Amino acid sequence: LMQYGLYGPKSPATNVLSADEIQNLKSEELLAHLRDLSKTEHTVLYYGPKTQEEVVAEVNRYHQVPEKLIAADKASLFKIRETGESKAAISNRGEKFDPNIYPVATLYNEYFGGGMNSIVFQELREARGLAYSASAGLGEPSRLDKPYIYSTFIATQNDKMGDALTAFDEVINHMPESEAAFNLAKEALIARLR
Repeated sequence: LMQYGLYGPKSPATNVLSADEIQNLKSEELLAHLRDLSKTEHTVLYYGPKTQEEVVAEVNRYHQVPEKLIAADKASLFKIRETGESKAAISNRGEKFDPNIYPVATLYNEYFGGGMNSIVFQELREARGLAYSASAGLGEPSRLDKPYIYSTFIATQNDKMGDALTAFDEVINHMPESEAAFNLAKEALIARLR
C-alpha cells in the first residue's frame, strides 16, 4: 500500500514478472542481461579507508568497461507522485533535501511520531485507546533529487477505524504540546547520537 501511495498503480512493487513469464525465460536471456550490466551506465560506490586515488587505480585495474557505455533506460524509472496536500497516509509536496531542516525534522520525528513516548503513540493508543500502534514522520530523501515524504501509520480494530482516523487527523493538524514529551524526545535523540 505504501508503494501504491508513493507511485500509483505502476511501482517497483508491481514491476515483477508473471509466473508464465518466469517459466518462459531462457537461461541465455538471463546470462545476456548479466553480461550487459558492466556495459551499461552505472556508478561505483566505495566506502572505506583507501584514498580516492587508490580506489580509482583499483577500479581502473579490475573494472573493465567499454569506452562507450549503453545509456541506462531512465524512462523506466518510477517517479514518486506529488500529492500537494495530504492524501490519506502519505504527503509529498515535492520538497527536496535541505540540510538546514535536518535537525528540526529529526527532533520533530522523535517528539511527534517516533517511539512509544511520541505524541502520536501516546494520544492514539494510550490516551484514547484507538490503536494497537501508531506512528508518523517526515522521511528524509535517500538522494538529493528525491522528495521528503510525510507518512503516517495506524493499526486499529476495524470498528474503531473511523474514530481512529478522525483522531489521527486532529493530532496531526493540532499537535498537542507537552514539555515532558519534548524533553524525552531530546534525551532520546541525544542518546541515539551518542
